[in-house]
Amino acid sequence: MGRPPKAPKVTLTCQQCGGQWQQYPWETDKNLYCSRKCFSESRKGRPKVLRAEREERACLQCGKIFLVGGTDRHTFS
Repeated sequence: MGRPPKAPKVTLTCQQCGGQWQQYPWETDKNLYCSRKCFSESRKGRPKVLRAEREERACLQCGKIFLVGGTDRHTFS
């Protein structure tokens, strides 16, 4: 008796540079690039995507109005 055998690894190909690496199958859903550098290179020239529309909200403590979502989230009025 002893340690069970390790799971076989799968080979993945970087979508930016074409480099290859191996990792376990349960980790493959999140890695499309071999490094942060390749990920950053793949984002160049793409428009910035805003996750939510800008919206004004009031602070629950002091009532001051501020913006959330979109850009300029740290702008107070």
